[in-house]
Amino acid sequence: MPASTSARPHSPLTKARISQALRKPRKARTLNRDAALAMRQAGHTMPEIAAKLGVTTSAVYKFLDKATPEHQALEAFKQNRANVFADLQAKAIDLQRKVIDSFYENGVLVALTPQQKTGLMMSLNAVSGTIYDKERLELGKSTQNVGLIARMMGDSLGRIGKATSNGGDPTPETPVE
Repeated sequence: MPASTSARPHSPLTKARISQALRKPRKARTLNRDAALAMRQAGHTMPEIAAKLGVTTSAVYKFLDKATPEHQALEAFKQNRANVFADLQAKAIDLQRKVIDSFYENGVLVALTPQQKTGLMMSLNAVSGTIYDKERLELGKSTQNVGLIARMMGDSLGRIGKATSNGGDPTPETPVE
């Protein structure tokens, strides 16, 4: 058998390949944001804005969607979420103090049963603790109870199967009847 060359045949040039090879690269089009906002406020539709500014309708839509006051408020909240939680925590603590002080001033605290007092304090502490945990997590800090629970679970899982016989594999537990 004669040695053959392993040259691959070239794929035929198609009309699409030729036109693709001759095509000039597109220049990036930028959206004039001020003009887009002004046109939208004047009542123009997104396709009208896109045609006037020489960009795609989807580019106009994406920009205007992010330029809404609601979207901007949401982004501001996300960036300042830890501060919002800290502010809520301060207000909750202040409210707790006012509620407790009013009970002393009005004599209501005396009229409450021990169970009612306990329930009230547990509710106030739950609010404060929840906000505190959210604030710490938002700041990238750990909360003690999360670390404690994980450590307890790790210790418990580590003890499972530790009882061995003759230094070998753990002995399986047999049910006692």
